[in-house]
Amino acid sequence: MPSLQDALQAALDKKQASALQETITEWSQDDPQPQPKQEKQMQAHPGVSRSVFQYVVDHPHHTRKQLRQALQKEGLSDNSVSSLITQYVRAGYFKEVDSRLTTEFTSYVPVPTKKQLATIRARDKRKMRLQARQERAVPAIVKEVTLPPVQSSAQQLLDTLPIKQARELYDELHKIFGGVK
Repeated sequence: MPSLQDALQAALDKKQASALQETITEWSQDDPQPQPKQEKQMQAHPGVSRSVFQYVVDHPHHTRKQLRQALQKEGLSDNSVSSLITQYVRAGYFKEVDSRLTTEFTSYVPVPTKKQLATIRARDKRKMRLQARQERAVPAIVKEVTLPPVQSSAQQLLDTLPIKQARELYDELHKIFGGVK
């Protein structure tokens, strides 16, 4: 059997250990673990982006000002709408003709990030360069020329030749053969 001193020391150690464990548990509950920060991109809420896109699809040929005013009445921020319109125009999803916006798309397409847009443009440039190389490599197609049927006799040739051409023919033959008959 352990001595009284050993028993008391074991009880104190046990009590201190449980008290220490309780303190650690309380501290971990009070201070949540710091989460690693994720890189945020400045992007409008997908609902805002979809609303702007759908409004242009449903109301083509409106100016930027008309779109901003109409979407502001629906509760969207004027700055967000203006920024999204600019991004869609820059990406080529909206076309602006005489200050009026239209789109050829019928369903929603998210606004690409700058990195995605750069990738798309680089891919398009590569395609254009490849097409140009292929066009240069293709030999020019020679157009078939149909020649008139060959005249079988000099008399047929003289009967069908106009006067001016006959005179030119005579002069050329005269140069070749001289005045010999």
